[in-house]
Amino acid sequence: MAGLSGPTVREDRRPTATAQLFRAKLRARRRVRLAWGSGVMVVAALGGYLLLGSPWLRVEHVRLDGLTRVSPDSVRLVTAGEQGRPMVLADTGALAGRLAQIPLVRSVDVVRLWPSTLVVTVHERKPAAAVPAAGGGFRLVDRDGVQVDQVVARPAALPVLQVDVAKAGAPALAAALDVLEGLPADLRKGLTSVGAGSPDDVWFVLEGSGKVVWGSPERADRKVAALRALEAVTRSPGARTVYDVSSPDSPAVSGGG
Repeated sequence: MAGLSGPTVREDRRPTATAQLFRAKLRARRRVRLAWGSGVMVVAALGGYLLLGSPWLRVEHVRLDGLTRVSPDSVRLVTAGEQGRPMVLADTGALAGRLAQIPLVRSVDVVRLWPSTLVVTVHERKPAAAVPAAGGGFRLVDRDGVQVDQVVARPAALPVLQVDVAKAGAPALAAALDVLEGLPADLRKGLTSVGAGSPDDVWFVLEGSGKVVWGSPERADRKVAALRALEAVTRSPGARTVYDVSSPDSPAVSGGG
């Protein structure tokens, strides 16, 4: 009949079981992420407290190793500022740099020994040679020309070098030591004096032979061969004989008989 409408069809908008399960999984994942985030924050806060605020992870002890000539008090004076500092904030590199300013210190290693100790290992300067002192006696110096000690008698265990470190510089001293260490045993045994005016002007005197102008430490093998050849052709070597092997390809001898 006109005016009558058919039955109304309503859409069922209730979530299906699959949709409900999916939403439940999403909520569970959010809770897990939230729990993880909260846990990370707690751990970070706890870690920060332990490293920066905890009284158990602070510098309580400074252990000193390697001291023989250097005064322990001079080292403790530098390290005193680290006492009570959080271990993680102890600047080991800066501390080592400050300690290296002590005159007899060559280098320093500083490491953390958890939970509360800094270990300071000092590498001291060691005498490598003796040089005559202006007022008498001998200054014991290392390879850098730094004075380690001063003695009255000539030291038996160290080479005596005629090097004015103040004028010629530490490189001249190091060059003389390099030449000395590179000589064969028989030549070293016959040395009466070794000196240098510069890194390229090393010389030495051989007992019964004369003076040898060596030059720089380079080409040591060729210079040794040249010196032996010159000695072989020198008739009567003596104090005035000068062997110049600074240029081993064109060696020269003068003053011999």
